[in-house]
Amino acid sequence: MSNSVSRSVSRISSLLKCFTQDEPELGISEISRKIDLPKSTVHRIISALAKEGFIVRNEETEKYTIGPELYIIGSIYASVTNILTAARPVMKALNELTGEAVVLSVLDKKYVRIITHEQPEYYFRYVVPIGHMRPAYASAMGRAMLSDLSDEEIDKLFPEEELKPVTSKTVSTKKELKRLLEQVRKTGISYNPEGMHEGVYGIAAAIRDSNGSAVAAMALLVPIFMINPAKLKLLGDLAKLGARLISYRLGYQDADTSIRSIDDLRSWWEKSQAKSSALSP
Repeated sequence: MSNSVSRSVSRISSLLKCFTQDEPELGISEISRKIDLPKSTVHRIISALAKEGFIVRNEETEKYTIGPELYIIGSIYASVTNILTAARPVMKALNELTGEAVVLSVLDKKYVRIITHEQPEYYFRYVVPIGHMRPAYASAMGRAMLSDLSDEEIDKLFPEEELKPVTSKTVSTKKELKRLLEQVRKTGISYNPEGMHEGVYGIAAAIRDSNGSAVAAMALLVPIFMINPAKLKLLGDLAKLGARLISYRLGYQDADTSIRSIDDLRSWWEKSQAKSSALSP
């Protein structure tokens, strides 16, 4: 970062930090004294921030206060922080139980944004930077969250019928996407064989907040060569129950009360594995 950019960022940061609960509204002269900058410089910075909605002017007092854009960013931070707190213990448990990669994301308009992940110990590792964005239609997690939307909302997000492929297995039309979303609505599980990464099978479910809104999604990512029908069903059920447990930890209440703790989840997994083994030839 150049010195000029670093200096600009430092000035903006200092200016924003002037606003506190005790002093939520400040004038140009007050800010100038607080951060020891000329009023002309403060006015220039304020004008730029106001243009973007980060600062607003009170026309009656002719002073400034924090704008809506910063509240939006703050609410996103609070929401993601709450989701991470609720999700991490469950993700670690799923990672330990299955040995598979576990990934958590949120919906950012028509993209999924990765916010954390747990890696498997064997050689397959799902390496993706935190904050990375992918097309929602091409992702198991994306489709888990998109299934919460109506067809009209899907049309607004994806106005074109053709969808740009990420791999040779990516869903390629909006009509097919809507069909897949209907399946997710019925089962609560989003399956995505190699739609995002060649050789990787994504199995995801939506995470809901206390209002019942899909605010995130969690996926198990498994090498395609390790998948068989019995394992696919087992992992699908586990992803759904894990997401349901995270939702419960966020305050969501539903009719199923069978899984209310990580111990419940472990017990379910052990019983299901034993049953699956007994049924195997």
